[in-house]
This record gives sequence, structure tokens and C-alpha cells, in this order.
Amino acid sequence: MTSVFLKYFETAPDSKTRKCKLCGQSYSIATATGNLGRHLNNRHPGYDKASDVATTSVPHTPQVAAKPSQSHSRPPQIDYDHSLPLP
Repeated sequence: MTSVFLKYFETAPDSKTRKCKLCGQSYSIATATGNLGRHLNNRHPGYDKASDVATTSVPHTPQVAAKPSQSHSRPPQIDYDHSLPLP
């Protein structure tokens, strides 16, 4: 029986490694298919929901959202007077 995860990996010409079609990550051919599935779940959430099943070996470049501009003002400092005599 062939694992459903293998359609997201291609076997290298040397037959010693498998490469993820979505990001290019390589794994030994001996890597259990459960670990390949774990890679897909962790690195490519929703991979199984995509309508275009991975058919190319072009690595996927994730989109990174830009952080909103932050104000560089500092909060007001409070000066505690610790020189008061104790009762």
C-alpha cells in the first residue's frame, strides 16, 4: 500500500533521499511515512486542502507579513525616593 503522503515528495535520482515538493526539505528514503506526514502537518498546514496537488519541485517561498510600525517613545519613568527613614 502506498502512503498518501508520498505524493508530496519526490525520490532523488540516487534513490537515497526524498524531497518535499512544497519546500525542498530532504529526508532519507528510510524515513517513515508517518514522519513525512508530520513534516507536512507542521510545515505546510492545509496541504491536503490545496486544490493543486504538488506536481512541481519548485520550493515554496512563504509569505511573511510585515510587522506594523511601532512608536519608539518610551513610557514615563517613575522616580522612587528610597531615602526616606524607616518608622
